[in-house]
Amino acid sequence: GDVSANGNLSSNVPDGSLFSIIPGSWGFPGVPVYENVFNLYPTYPTRVSDTIWNANTATIQSRIFNYSYFKNIVPSDVNDLATVATDISLRSTGYTQYGYEWFKVTSNLSINSDINLGARKVVLFVENGNLTINGRINLNDGQGFFGAFVEGDILIDSSVTGTPSIEGLYISDGNFSTGAGSSEFHV
Repeated sequence: GDVSANGNLSSNVPDGSLFSIIPGSWGFPGVPVYENVFNLYPTYPTRVSDTIWNANTATIQSRIFNYSYFKNIVPSDVNDLATVATDISLRSTGYTQYGYEWFKVTSNLSINSDINLGARKVVLFVENGNLTINGRINLNDGQGFFGAFVEGDILIDSSVTGTPSIEGLYISDGNFSTGAGSSEFHV
């Protein structure tokens, strides 16, 4: 899919790989959109995609889709988000409403093992902290859902690999970082 940053966009792309290799249903790979600097290591632009498409432009939106935006659109009767510890597996059930399990933590949060959510629909808010992911997060396509809305950074350990490595929707007010590794990372 497309990747958009209202600042710098950078990634380490292993030899023989591309930043956006898999065409979407429309037949083309995603387009990286950035405002300042686009760095693909070790070579640019040949590691973008087969088309080498990228856009150096500011993206202007009438709304800022950040942590506060998503936190404020939670239905008002979801008033008791399940508060979780700072190291979780998301294997326990959160506060359930509208077919979703709602979780919230108000500090740094680490997910330290692989999780297969199956058909569960999980919404996670990390307020006043970062989300560190040290294991794969997977779900049943077309059935499950995972959304992580983080007021800080999303940090994914370079050992998290696989096809896919993580699944879901990840929104961060800070950085989204995968670190440097020798294997491809698939979202």
